[in-house]
Amino acid sequence: MKRGDSINVFYIDRFLLKNIFLNMGIIIMNFQLIKIPVRKRLKWIMASSLLGSVLNTIILLSVRNYYVYSFLSLVIIMPLVLVLAMGKIKVRYIFMLYAVTFLLGGVMSMMENWKIYDESGWIKLLTGIMVAQIPLFILTVTIKQCKNMYKVELKESGEKFLGTAIYDTGNRLREPYGNRRVHIIGKEAMKKLHVKEGYMLVPYSSIGRKNGLIKVYEIESIRLNNNGKIVELKNELFGLDEDEILTNKPYEIILNENIFDEGA
Repeated sequence: MKRGDSINVFYIDRFLLKNIFLNMGIIIMNFQLIKIPVRKRLKWIMASSLLGSVLNTIILLSVRNYYVYSFLSLVIIMPLVLVLAMGKIKVRYIFMLYAVTFLLGGVMSMMENWKIYDESGWIKLLTGIMVAQIPLFILTVTIKQCKNMYKVELKESGEKFLGTAIYDTGNRLREPYGNRRVHIIGKEAMKKLHVKEGYMLVPYSSIGRKNGLIKVYEIESIRLNNNGKIVELKNELFGLDEDEILTNKPYEIILNENIFDEGA
């Protein structure tokens, strides 16, 4: 096999087998990213990994150029393998899967530059997959956070506040008198609203503070877009973030976990 001006020894059996495991690693990582249960599609994952390995081998033997093979594998074969493994897939995930495939494929190409086909190739293959988990984890967290972000509009006494809120399933705060849900709002956001002076003290616990009291205000309305559906809620409760946990965050409000539950 030509690679630049040098010729490397090519073992087709090793290439097929290692490519199968490489494909499976990339598929499973993509499944993790968009939360598809691996067990339900295990047969498809194995079949798609085998098919991808065979197609990659055919391409490599046909073009006899490592760089052309790498390009075709990343751009055509791997996305095809992913779609076959996943079955039905939403259009909005296509570009994300391409990005992840390129990212993981790049890591594995780096490992191949370390003579992946020698006797220690298996160790390097597994090391590459583990190394690729790091950017995958960062990407997963980032995407999850972006999906949970909402543009919100608060109204109180004729004043408006436009900002960003994050939906947090960890915010289960409720006031003990009527069991109403409580959102958290930053100091700067609160200053922009003419909120009534009256407030209630609600006990809460958080990291670093087990028994605290938070000032909770009632705000006239909150409005946000939830997947194309406009949600507007009246007289919602907001706890003032006096501990400044929202300082330097890309959002000003932490929504209660039950905000989208009717009657909650």
